[in-house]
Amino acid sequence: LTPFAADPETRRTLTEVLLSDENPGVRTMMVDVLTGDMDTETIGVLQELIIRESNPYIRQKSLKALRQVNASVETF
Repeated sequence: LTPFAADPETRRTLTEVLLSDENPGVRTMMVDVLTGDMDTETIGVLQELIIRESNPYIRQKSLKALRQVNASVETF
């Protein structure tokens, strides 16, 4: 999926999967794919994910990705 992650429609679908899929392995992969090319929308999604996510590993991956681009971990 990574080669197609820059396509806006694909990114929207990947974002939906990240926020709604029940499988933590799938959500982990979506964090990896989406953070390969961070944009402001992805930052917002990760900020939302940190609040909603019950899996500590996925929250940590999201926090790390936000810190790497000097983004706030809080939503505004």
